[in-house]
Amino acid sequence: MKVTELGFLRRLVVFEKKSFFRVFNTTATLVNIVDEEQHFDSSPLVFNSETDEIKKRDYSLNCSANSKLHPLVSRVFHSLSWKVAREVRFSEAVCEYGFTHSIHIFGFIVHIFSSAGMHREVNCLLNDIVLYSKEIDYELYKLFPTLLDLSNGVKASMAVFSILIKVFARSSMLEDACNVFIQAKDNGLEVDVFSCNFLLTCLVEENKVEFVTNLFDAMKHLGPQPNVYTYTILMNFYCREDIGCVRKQLCRATEILEEMSRCGISPTVVTYGTYVKGLCGVGDVDRALKFLRDLRQRNQLPNSNCYNAVVSGLCRRGDVYEAVTVLEEMKSSGVSPDVHSYSILINGFFDGYCKSGQMDAARLICDEMNEMGTSPNLMTYTALMSGYCRHGSPQKALQLYDEMQEKGIKPDGITDLVLKSVLDKDNIQGCSKL
Repeated sequence: MKVTELGFLRRLVVFEKKSFFRVFNTTATLVNIVDEEQHFDSSPLVFNSETDEIKKRDYSLNCSANSKLHPLVSRVFHSLSWKVAREVRFSEAVCEYGFTHSIHIFGFIVHIFSSAGMHREVNCLLNDIVLYSKEIDYELYKLFPTLLDLSNGVKASMAVFSILIKVFARSSMLEDACNVFIQAKDNGLEVDVFSCNFLLTCLVEENKVEFVTNLFDAMKHLGPQPNVYTYTILMNFYCREDIGCVRKQLCRATEILEEMSRCGISPTVVTYGTYVKGLCGVGDVDRALKFLRDLRQRNQLPNSNCYNAVVSGLCRRGDVYEAVTVLEEMKSSGVSPDVHSYSILINGFFDGYCKSGQMDAARLICDEMNEMGTSPNLMTYTALMSGYCRHGSPQKALQLYDEMQEKGIKPDGITDLVLKSVLDKDNIQGCSKL
């Protein structure tokens, strides 16, 4: 099955779960073959590092008398030692014994560690296998059935496939990661929600719109069931401004909130913040403000990020006084404004006080920050200095510069440009261009 068929996840809706697991009482099943064929050998392992004609050298899984890889499996099983497992790297084993032989041996080791709950070691081994396989153009869709055959049905080692999804996703091999999800479902296996969430996050970052929606639908119908973090990932996706019709996608974000309510999943403050920011991003600040006030009435208090998004939206459209009102509501609801809250109001970039020419009000905001124990930062001081420069008060800008240095705040390149304009007494008008 080719994962490039964009409808590949939709077909899983009609999937009927197959019975797969057999009963095994011990992880020792994984090494029975080795222990029966060859005695434990503790001799040091030495391998040739030559890599020529790797693809031409391919060995089947035969317990040859001179192979030192099979006792390695036994040693790992009896010791569960990561140090023992790393005595030979996967690439070295392939050079010495061929790919097929090595993938089977290392597959056994992967399942041994997985059955022991040593998932970090599983991740490292799978990462080595995946990256090397990619380097030699191995058909990676074959990796799942190979690992599945080697599991011998030991349920504790099924975590291997969840980890494999994350390894593929972290390596930007997203189609391969999706293919593992498909193969797992085809074989009646469960993958954990954390791996699926990680894959969803990677798909969102790469703007894989149809993959995101199809994987999300498959999770809802076949499992693992989405949790609050899954929905938050989708919320972030639909509130982005670079995925087509923004308002249409924002309607989908609203549907996500409604679906969470129907499923009994409580959104986090991050979920709310993402939604509010999305509303403000399309200019629907009034709706965002109403949403915040509704949350407050339901005793579901938003955080400063939610309020900051609304304050910023109001300042961008020139409603500075309304933004101040929201800031007061923020304080009365028990949410302390942070440095960003105040900086929005006085930063000219957000069309706050400085660009409106109301420098006295801007300075009062700065004084309030000090009283509240929220010290103005470099951005705050630079915005104030630029505002005073624009409106013909270079001396006040210089006073702010001295105050900033007394507090140990070092200027950056933008601050230096503002200061240079202040000192150029013959170019006060040019200050406003900054």
